[in-house]
Amino acid sequence: MLRILLASVVTLVVTQAAVIATSVYLHRGLAHRALRLHPLADFFFRCILWISTGQNRREWVAVHRKHHAFTDKEGDPHSPLLLGFWKVQLGNVFYYVREARNPETIARWARDIKDDVWDRLLFN
Repeated sequence: MLRILLASVVTLVVTQAAVIATSVYLHRGLAHRALRLHPLADFFFRCILWISTGQNRREWVAVHRKHHAFTDKEGDPHSPLLLGFWKVQLGNVFYYVREARNPETIARWARDIKDDVWDRLLFN
C-alpha cells in the first residue's frame, strides 16, 4: 500500500512539475520572452522536461511561435479549426513532431534559442 501511495505522489509531483515547466518555462519564458528565469530555474525546468516529456526546448518554441504567427490559417502546425478539434486533441503529438522535424521551422522560429553545453552533453 505504501508503494502505491509513494508512486502516486511521485507521479503527481512530476506531472505537475512538467505542466508548470511547459507553462512557465517553455511558453512564457522562452516562446514569448515574458519573463527571464534564473539559470538554476532554467536548468531545473530543463531537467523536468527531459525526465517527463523529452521535449526539446528549441523545437517546442519554434512550433509554438509558428502556431501563433499562423493561428487558424494555412501554415498553423496544429489548428483545430483547419484540421478538426478531435484530430488535434487526440493526435497533436503527430502534428507537433512533424513540424518539429522541419529544419526550416526551427531555423526561422527559434533562432534565438541556441544549444548550450547542457544540450550537447545531456538534453539533446
